[in-house]
Order: sequence, then structure tokens, then C-alpha cells
Amino acid sequence: LWLGWLQPLLKQRSHWQAELPRLQAQAAALAPLLRAREQQQQAQGRRPTLAGLRQQITAAGLAGSLHIETRDGRWHLQVRSVPADALWNWLLPLLADPAIELQQLQLQRTGDANMPAARISGNIVMAAQGGGHP
Repeated sequence: LWLGWLQPLLKQRSHWQAELPRLQAQAAALAPLLRAREQQQQAQGRRPTLAGLRQQITAAGLAGSLHIETRDGRWHLQVRSVPADALWNWLLPLLADPAIELQQLQLQRTGDANMPAARISGNIVMAAQGGGHP
């Protein structure tokens, strides 16, 4: 009885007592990665909206310098003397979203060329992928 039934059960119990903490540590290490991946998939499933774009503009502190309107299902942004670093910090991650298509970008440096911080003015036209109105 000992060799055939109880000893294998005790060996299995000892094995899982040693293995369980390692598996729990791996699960704890992978949990944040899984949550980040789920959030990324949810974000990709969401279609960009004009309201969301306005929130991003406001959060970036550009609400006073960027004017946005919707025409023909596209977003038309008019940029007026925005600090270059602030514009790029907002625009580049936005354009990395595969759901947003950049259709036109006309920007130029404005102000004094000797200014240490460049300012940018111009127009940006974007559209949400998938058709319809953004």
C-alpha cells in the first residue's frame, strides 16, 4: 500500500509544494504585461472620436493654440504658434495609432529664427480609419 499508493502521492505533493511558489511568482510577473496587452487591444478596438481628440489636445495644454473642425469626415486642425516640442509630443503618439490616417501636414516654423524654442504654425488633416464620420 505504501509503495503503490501513498509514496507516489507524497512525492507529487512535495513536487507541487516546491513548484507552486515559482508558478505564482511567474503569474505575478506576467499579470501587468497581460493587463497592458488587454488595454492595447481595447484601445485598438475603439474608433477615435472628435471628442477624444479634443480631450487629448486639452490634456496636452494645446487647446488655445489648436483649432479643430470636422469637414467631409476628416479632422482639420489649424495650428497657431505652438511650441514645437509640445506639438510633436502630442502629435507623434497620435499618429502611431493605426486607426488614424494622416492625410495632410503643412507646418512651418514661425516667429524669430533666433528664438531658442521653435514655434510651429500650419494645418494638419487626419481621418479615422474605417470610413464614416469621426
